[in-house]
Amino acid sequence: MKQDYIAVADKSRIYPPGVAANGDGFDVCFISEAESCGLLLFKKGSRQPVARIPFPHEGWMGNVHFMTVKGEFEGLEYAFEEDGKEAARAKEERKQKPFHKRYFLMIFQVVSCLPVAICSR
Repeated sequence: MKQDYIAVADKSRIYPPGVAANGDGFDVCFISEAESCGLLLFKKGSRQPVARIPFPHEGWMGNVHFMTVKGEFEGLEYAFEEDGKEAARAKEERKQKPFHKRYFLMIFQVVSCLPVAICSR
């Protein structure tokens, strides 16, 4: 049976970078210069996505894409998509190195969560 997912974006909320559980589903935030971005869901261990959830148009602010996704996520893994390609794969192809999704997800969260210096005078 095909699982349906509902994606909503609320500009009044704060979405942490990456994927974070909330009471109704998962908050998803991805930073990318790509023209179109989405969330890919995979059965654990599979390389073939079972779902593609595009970021809603109202969930874009500059290069920041955000949404809350509701649905059943038991036994699933995720990756981000940029312009029709799995984000890690696109980056790895540019570097000419082998692709490894789990490594990308760990690196993405570290890179995306760097502290921002705030200066005041």
